[in-house]
Amino acid sequence: MNNYISLETQYFQLSFSMALYMDDIGQMLKSLKNPKNLNQGQGAAASAMTSATNKTTDLSIRDIETSSKVDDIFFVFRKVVSRSISSLCSPSICATINLTSSNFDSLYIPYIEILLKQTYGGDFDKKRDYFLVILNDMCTTNTYIAQMQRELVDLTNQRLTTDDEVKMITMCINGDSLTTLSDRMETLLKENVEKIVQILSIPINQLIFPINHIHYEINDQEYERYEINDPFAQDFLDSFDDLLSPYKSILLTSIFDKLINHLSSHVAATLEDHIKQKKFNFLGALQLSKDIRKIIDHCVQLTSEQNIRHKFIRLQQIVQLLTMDKVTDIQDYTQEGYQWKLSVLDIKLLLARRSDFPLQAVHNLKL
Repeated sequence: MNNYISLETQYFQLSFSMALYMDDIGQMLKSLKNPKNLNQGQGAAASAMTSATNKTTDLSIRDIETSSKVDDIFFVFRKVVSRSISSLCSPSICATINLTSSNFDSLYIPYIEILLKQTYGGDFDKKRDYFLVILNDMCTTNTYIAQMQRELVDLTNQRLTTDDEVKMITMCINGDSLTTLSDRMETLLKENVEKIVQILSIPINQLIFPINHIHYEINDQEYERYEINDPFAQDFLDSFDDLLSPYKSILLTSIFDKLINHLSSHVAATLEDHIKQKKFNFLGALQLSKDIRKIIDHCVQLTSEQNIRHKFIRLQQIVQLLTMDKVTDIQDYTQEGYQWKLSVLDIKLLLARRSDFPLQAVHNLKL
């Protein structure tokens, strides 16, 4: 069985290395870096290999959702482990799983990290789509790990007869190597989604900035005019959608949801900062309420997450404060045990932004 284990692990390592070498996104990045003929100056064997990889460069990054390496590697890994399970020799099965899965730590993770560095640095707009596909790769890797573990455990239960053997092999299938890979993919995914948020936060701030020029101390005629010609929210949302369009078209739904989750927090915090600098009367506060509700509803529609509204709780409470008929209305909330996400200082400062509320009445509030 030692020879069998050696053959299987060597076969997998060679297949693994070849999958990385033939990886379509890796080839595209090489072509992007050096668009000249990649065959130039190569020997016959190397030229033949490059001719095969050049087929990949005929693809556009927009043609793929995930790169080829993910499917290729997990297809071979599943085959190798399935064959070892068919041997019915539990020590050999565990040895094959442990030896083959070690390639993920030594080859797969470093390769992913290299691709991330190549696509994030420099001109991000030029390499953005490649970066997004790599994020898809990480998410798909974790999906495949979970799916493959379930399949291999089912196969083990079908083929092996003793509970001890099934337990031992199941532990190997769900062992440290694949758990480490899954955890690392999740960490990298989180870190790099946050990098996208950092990149997008600057243009989002610019899209929100025009709210500074909107007048929110308005009369009936101005309020009616705002109803006909939206002064802020629609323009912001149209530009927001344009900004997100390339991300939405490439990213897997689960990753795009994570991105919207983070961006919603940023949008809410930025709007709050601007609102605290403005003055309102009752009609202006009503208009702001419409603007905020429109933005929240739109963000909810962008994601499949049902709890995205919690990102805007503080903003919703700010609107509640600003749309009160009189200062003392807040006492009704206090008596009902309402859970404010705003501090007492925040509440008083916001009520003071209502130009039609007496400042002394705000100051005298007992909260």
